[in-house]
Amino acid sequence: MVASNTSSLEVTWPATKAAASPLPPLPAASYSLDHIPTEIWQHIFSLLVVSEQHIVCEEMFRSVLGNDRYAPPSTSSCLLPRTPTTLSHVSVRWRSIAYGMPEIWSMLCVTAPCTPASDAGMRRLHRVGDLVTSWLARSASLPLKLSVVAKKNVRCAQTVLRSLLPACARWETLHVDVPFSALSILAELKQGNVPLLASVKMYERCYPPAAFIGQMASSNPSSVDKFHLCRISGSLRRLSVSSIPPTTPDGNAFCSHLQEVQIQESPSETWSTLRFLTACPQLRVLSLNGYGTTADLPALHNHAVTLPELEVLNLEHPFGRDWLLRMLTLPKLKSLYLGGRCSGDAAHILNEVRALMKRSALGSLECLCLELESHGLDHSILVDFLAANPLLHTLDIDDFGVFMDRPLVTTEMLEALTLSDARQNRSKPEQARAICPHLKFVSFENCSRFNEEALLRFLRSRSTHHRVNPTPRRGWVDAEQQNDCGMSVLESVEVSFKRRMQSAALEAWKRETFVMNGPSA
Repeated sequence: MVASNTSSLEVTWPATKAAASPLPPLPAASYSLDHIPTEIWQHIFSLLVVSEQHIVCEEMFRSVLGNDRYAPPSTSSCLLPRTPTTLSHVSVRWRSIAYGMPEIWSMLCVTAPCTPASDAGMRRLHRVGDLVTSWLARSASLPLKLSVVAKKNVRCAQTVLRSLLPACARWETLHVDVPFSALSILAELKQGNVPLLASVKMYERCYPPAAFIGQMASSNPSSVDKFHLCRISGSLRRLSVSSIPPTTPDGNAFCSHLQEVQIQESPSETWSTLRFLTACPQLRVLSLNGYGTTADLPALHNHAVTLPELEVLNLEHPFGRDWLLRMLTLPKLKSLYLGGRCSGDAAHILNEVRALMKRSALGSLECLCLELESHGLDHSILVDFLAANPLLHTLDIDDFGVFMDRPLVTTEMLEALTLSDARQNRSKPEQARAICPHLKFVSFENCSRFNEEALLRFLRSRSTHHRVNPTPRRGWVDAEQQNDCGMSVLESVEVSFKRRMQSAALEAWKRETFVMNGPSA
């Protein structure tokens, strides 16, 4: 803020007659908005709508990740995104342009109001249904991405779902957060009614509020087949549910085409999970949220499961998953996420992962993300695991649970990851051995218990501007020289601190042009 000694602005109003006189005409050179071509407005409208879609419907665009939960938008608006409706209310021309762009109406998130059981409440509810019908009519024949949030009212959820049924042939994505019994509306759909449906997400509450526990009990939810929609879809590729689909000879044919699966079940029984995975040979992303239990020792019918295409394994609250890992073979595994509570079992989990890699003839992971609490890991165990993954290029560690457990980002770990001087050790290969020599992307979040100089040495050793012999001319080893030694340079570094850095470390940090997110000294 810049201070100023000038006095406040004084405004002198003209006389009333002068104020009422018409404004002078605009110069001839001024360009009227009416003359802007429709194509330009359409491009602007598309940019506005897409920018809002990726905010309010972000989980529709990204892969199902282990640490992602269904989070409906926190807004009172009934229909999202708001941009298409807002644009159509500005002027007659804008309305005509917006109504002529079906692509901006092809996504809809409906947050059903919790209306009372009265005439006014029913009118409001039917009004929401009419708005949904009008919205879908403007999307012409385009595929639809739909989300319905009606957590507390079965009647509201059923009304919204029923208004979506006429467009079922265009459903491409359907994500619902509704009471379980409201899914009975979907039983009206038959084989072939949803030919485009590729993504289904059904969020169920593990601990439903007492307000509608009675509704669930009175509606006999056991008679509702929540996987009916999956069974009649021949193009389903992405599934997120809160329980394992039953494995019957004719009931899980849809699993054969699944590529992404998220199961938010806790506890999750090992053999049931394995039987389901056996039916998913094309699976590429598997996310299991919840701890595991194993009913008994392996029986003859419990064989090891090979998932030949699986590349991403996400385990949230992974304790109790040892038998599951022991029975899996994943020859193409590239990315591993471990997050949540681990009950001091993290070392055992990492050992099982290493055994899985050996069994799968897998030389190394490429991505590792750790967001663990109550893990009980010693830095030496983590360093050994990193050393067993020489092709790792992405390392993401969040120390958010450091106040309840020992830290993961430590001085010892940073020193182990620091590359030795390649020039000095070229004649001694055994001293030039590095852990994770191909590391390119690093993210350390909420870290606090490490030596700042150790962090700077680690970053310098893997920087493009790696300083070998500091001189007034600042000699550097470039990326090509480092690659000659079989090592990569860091392309992206994100570090967030939960404490202040010392002033000397801050100065060194600035000289190296690193970016820091955290309190400064």
